Amino acid sequence: MITDFFLDIGMSLIGWVLSWMVAPEGGFDFLADVATIIAPVFANIHGLGAWVPWPLVVTVVGSIFTLWAVFALVKFVTWVKSLFWAGS
Repeated sequence: MITDFFLDIGMSLIGWVLSWMVAPEGGFDFLADVATIIAPVFANIHGLGAWVPWPLVVTVVGSIFTLWAVFALVKFVTWVKSLFWAGS
């Protein structure tokens, strides 16, 4: 349910952004079907819950992505700092 909610919000956001762009002939209709394509995949993955500890997997993968984001932020801050202090 939560995944469907985030998929709906993501698809709405993508549709909103694409509505501001000039669409090529035929438009971006293929992106509207992404949620219907992804939903069965998540349903099948959810069915594996008896064998795969999904809360643990989500925690580990989320921690990795959070660390990457923190490292990227630190790198960005040091890059901005080097712009103001001439590379030192």
